[in-house]
Amino acid sequence: MLAISLSHHRLRLIASAITLSALLLWPCHPLRAQLAGGASPLSSAEIQNSLDRSLTLFVSVRETSGIPLSVPAIVRVSPLIGGQSLVASVRENSSATFSGVKQGDYDVQVDAPGYQANTERISVAGVSAYTAYIYLTPVGVDISKNKPAAGTVMTPDLQRLLDRAFLALN
Repeated sequence: MLAISLSHHRLRLIASAITLSALLLWPCHPLRAQLAGGASPLSSAEIQNSLDRSLTLFVSVRETSGIPLSVPAIVRVSPLIGGQSLVASVRENSSATFSGVKQGDYDVQVDAPGYQANTERISVAGVSAYTAYIYLTPVGVDISKNKPAAGTVMTPDLQRLLDRAFLALN
């Protein structure tokens, strides 16, 4: 009975590890969709046209607590590879709007009175619109305490479960 119970426990750990691994790795695999009606895949010209398409970029400026910024702010969007910087002021909905933005990587800098300036790197992609959220910290607040941990973060329980599962595999 002990051998059956032990092997059942070991199988549960292995199944849990496989399920957890699949859930963690699932976003890394590209989704494959069946093309409807025998449609052919996109040609390189169609892909290039899609990348050249302009879209509207919305930059939503918020306090570190997540609430919309209540003071005026200036937003500067600068492409990483060539091109001109775009500048807009934040409107009453604490968002700046930029039309005609191409897909790609940009640095977004936000300045507002009473807040520390913040620059974030974003990758703009989409069909017609993209929204980026930029968070500002009030002047005088130490931002090093508010930064999230770098890298992958796991709870201790999840780490223990993974450790047990990998030990059970050996």
